[in-house]
Amino acid sequence: MHNHKTSLREQPTRELIQLRAQAANHLAATQVMVGRLVAEHRACGKPNCAKCGPGQAKHGPYHYFLARSGGRGRAVYVPSNLADQVARYVAGGQASAEALELITRINTELLRRRELD
Repeated sequence: MHNHKTSLREQPTRELIQLRAQAANHLAATQVMVGRLVAEHRACGKPNCAKCGPGQAKHGPYHYFLARSGGRGRAVYVPSNLADQVARYVAGGQASAEALELITRINTELLRRRELD
């Protein structure tokens, strides 16, 4: 996608409208999950477990998707066979946030020009 750090004021209106359409198309084509994917190692609590002793790695990794919904944090367990797919969706969420930021900046510039359609 276009480097959105470039000053939008220097670009012609037609180019801004094309750039906005490209960003919107990117949003439509992306699978999105907004949040974070974390991996944790956990102790099982069994007194004689070889993996949970001092200096050991513990069990895992266990993956969790962390999202905020309605102001509350929520963690959802992610089975290991879905972790890569969820990671791609989370990356899509980050890219979508960047695309939305770019669309907002373009619309703001078009509004400043009084050319918002």
